[in-house]
Amino acid sequence: MAKKTKTGKKVKKLATEKRRVRGKGGRSKNAYLYFSTAKRKEVLRATGIEDVPDNFAEAAKALSAAWAKLSSSQRRPYETCAALDRCRRDIEHLRGSKLKDHSNLQAVHSAVEALAKAAASAGAASAAVGLVEALEALDARLTNGARAACAVRGGAASAEAKAAGNGFGAQLGGRLAALLRKWAMAPQSQARPHKKAKVETAQRSTATSEGVKDELNDGMRSKFVGFLMRTAAQKVGHASFEVCRKIEQALFDQYGKDPKEYRRRARSLIHNLGAGDGNLLRQVLEGALPAARLVQLEAEDLAPEELKARRKQERERYFRSEVHLTAGPPKRKRDLFQPRQEPESQKESPKKPKPTPEEKEAAELVPMESESVSSPSSASSSSSMSSDDESEESVWEDDFGCLPLQDSGARGQSMQASSSSTAPAEDVAPRSKGALATLLQMGFDEKRAAGTLEATGGNVEKAIAALVRGSKSST
Repeated sequence: MAKKTKTGKKVKKLATEKRRVRGKGGRSKNAYLYFSTAKRKEVLRATGIEDVPDNFAEAAKALSAAWAKLSSSQRRPYETCAALDRCRRDIEHLRGSKLKDHSNLQAVHSAVEALAKAAASAGAASAAVGLVEALEALDARLTNGARAACAVRGGAASAEAKAAGNGFGAQLGGRLAALLRKWAMAPQSQARPHKKAKVETAQRSTATSEGVKDELNDGMRSKFVGFLMRTAAQKVGHASFEVCRKIEQALFDQYGKDPKEYRRRARSLIHNLGAGDGNLLRQVLEGALPAARLVQLEAEDLAPEELKARRKQERERYFRSEVHLTAGPPKRKRDLFQPRQEPESQKESPKKPKPTPEEKEAAELVPMESESVSSPSSASSSSSMSSDDESEESVWEDDFGCLPLQDSGARGQSMQASSSSTAPAEDVAPRSKGALATLLQMGFDEKRAAGTLEATGGNVEKAIAALVRGSKSST
């Protein structure tokens, strides 16, 4: 059974207002109607047309032609009468009472000004009488506060009252003057004390709850069925009334107690049934998806397959761009506040130190001696070097600067003796410590590195070569 609504009361109220307006002549006359009423006999006599019902069409054509021939000055009296009649219509449409709206007060003041302007026009007396009667009827519906708001400055002695008395005579002018005097002498309405805030809040909440209850009515349900039928007609070519009615009934049975949720799901159904390729709508029309199951689906389930795939791609792309798992999750909470350490491969290699003048001279002497002196041992050693050793030497030079150059044979021993004789004794220990630190930085074992350095007499190159050969042989 349908709920009782206020629709019947509203229709009855509107019908009452329409009857009241019709009874008072709600429509206003235009200037042509005033002209045809005043000049009808004269125009028909001039054109030789008899004023009978059979000649209605010819009479209308003759009046229209006569109106078209009039100049603007000749039309002005009829336009003045039409303006007065429009004011009468506006005044009759006012309910009266307090007249709080500014437009209502403006209509009253415009009517008084129109009477003053029309006083000098001939033939406007009949329209002026109707307007004064409308103002008197409005006064009967006004309160004292509304009468005071409608008052014209000067009252009965105002310029408008004097102009109306001079133009329309003492009788009509006196009626308007009496009305203006009454409005000017009306007492101002006193402001009423405001009610307590708690009472107002309670009333507002009660009105809101009643409004929410009355929002879900038969009109809204019928509108939802109409939207579903239009969507079905646009997608599949025919509007299935029975299926649409079942969908609405299932939605009302499920969420009828919550109008807000009902409207939200209704909008979602209309949008998703009309979106995409219409696969969801075809499933519903064919009966594969019952109406009771359809109204329970969420927006994500109702979305087309293309939209679901696109949303999935968006989520995956977001996680790929925002989430970076570099070194695994931290084990302790305090690790979250520590800066992330870069891997060894991304660390910048230390800058190569600038060679001293003595190292530059030694580097220049070694190639010259190697070219002038060619011993069997040096030839054999140079022939036995592989591309791996060359690459390793280049890496050593790039990573750790210019290492002390050593050569096999008597020349290497003489250079070692000369360097050891020239270097002070206290620099030997720091050099050995630096060589050991270099080997440890390269990843060699501390014990093996120390033993190899001791066996090679502190020569870093020989120690590195021996350690590399040992690691290759062990693998």
